[in-house]
Order: sequence, then C-alpha cells, then structure tokens
Amino acid sequence: MREIAYATLSKRDRRARHLAAARHFEAVGDEEVTGVLASHYLDAYRAAPEGPQGDAVAAQARVALRATAERALSLHANATAVTFFEQALTVTSDPAERAAIQLRMAEPAEAALGIEAGERHLRDALTWLSAQGDPGAAEFAIARLGRSLIQASRIEEAQELLAPAVERIEVGTETVAAARLLNEIARVRLFAGEPEKALPFIERGLAVAERLRAEPEIAELFISKSWAVTAQGHPREAQILGAGGLSWRVATGWS
Repeated sequence: MREIAYATLSKRDRRARHLAAARHFEAVGDEEVTGVLASHYLDAYRAAPEGPQGDAVAAQARVALRATAERALSLHANATAVTFFEQALTVTSDPAERAAIQLRMAEPAEAALGIEAGERHLRDALTWLSAQGDPGAAEFAIARLGRSLIQASRIEEAQELLAPAVERIEVGTETVAAARLLNEIARVRLFAGEPEKALPFIERGLAVAERLRAEPEIAELFISKSWAVTAQGHPREAQILGAGGLSWRVATGWS
C-alpha cells in the first residue's frame, strides 16, 4: 500500500517527503544514520532534479554522500565508501569537485575492486587536473597512480608517467606531492635493479619532506632507502632504516 500511495504522489511531493525525512535524521544527529540521511537527499534529488531547487538538493545530497563515504572509510568499509562516492558523482557537475571526489575514492576503489578500478578514477581526475586544474593536486594524482602501476609491476608505464612530472619539480618550491613523486621514481629505479640511481631521488625527497615536516612521506622514503642500501650491501643500516620507517608509518597513519 505504501508503494502504491508513493507512486500517486507528484515529483515535487516525493521530493518534499524525502527532504522532510532527511531533515528529521539530520536533527537526530546520530552518525549511525548518516547513510539513511544521504539516501533521502539523493532520492529527493532523483524525484525532481530540475530547476534551482533541484540544484540546491543536489548540493545537499553531495555533502551528505561524501560525509557518509568518509565515515565508511573510517570504518575500513572500502566497498561501501566507493558506493557512496559513486553516488556523489551522480549529483556533481562541477569538474573540479568531480576530480576531487575521484582522487579521494581511488584508494578505496583499488582496495575493494582492484587496481584497475583505482586507476580509472585517477586517470579521469588527472585528465582534468592536468588540463586546467590545480598543479599540486595533479602531482598527488600522478604520484598515486605511479604507486599503483608499480604495485601492478607495470614498471615501464610508471617510468613514463613519473619521469616528466619529476623533471617539472622546481628546486626551492617543492611540495609534499613532490616528495611523493621523488619516492615513486626512486622505487621505479629500485624495481629496475638500479639502487645507485634510486638513492639521489630518495635523498632529495627526504630533504623536501624534512623541510616540510611531511612525516608520512619521511617514513616511506626511509623504507625506500632501506631497500636501496640493502641492495648496496649494507644490511644493518637497512634494518635500522626499515624498522624506523615502518614504525613511523604506523604512528602517522600512512596507508
């Protein structure tokens, strides 16, 4: 009976009912119902997406869906987070915000669905960021994509992606993203069996990360350096660097 009654409502009435339900759950203020709240905002938008009010509801749905996705991430529910991020994309038309969402969802998508899923979101975001977006965000996207390619043993592709980005890093203006790029290009060289070529990138990355106090990046660079010095016949130094890097990575919450 409820479904029949709902079907007889006009689109605007359906939207109004979903908005009323969303605002009720919003007033409750319970994190456990954030998914229900987001779903009502999304259904309100779908019921009547046209016009200025449709745009306003889309904005509310977008905020709620992204917040729900972040909560899912905090609970390590990667597949659930990806679902909510994908729903957020359906109510997002601004290309900059779409790129931001895709950057954020790439890692949980990779964890839940495989490297190809994460790669797709990273490349979509990177296409826009490289053309007209934030160069710093583009650097982060390139570093993250390079990391995925390395993990997939696609070393030549990673080299082709990372090398031009590393060449564009200007001395004295490096960012945290630059430290990540330097670490990933170093790992390319390590996978190629060239630790002597990896170390200069690692040392430069450490200098940048230390200056910026970028602790997660310092931890990752220590781990890369451990690998490099192992290959050069310094196992004790490698052990100290590796243990320090791993403990620091845990302490800083890097994944």
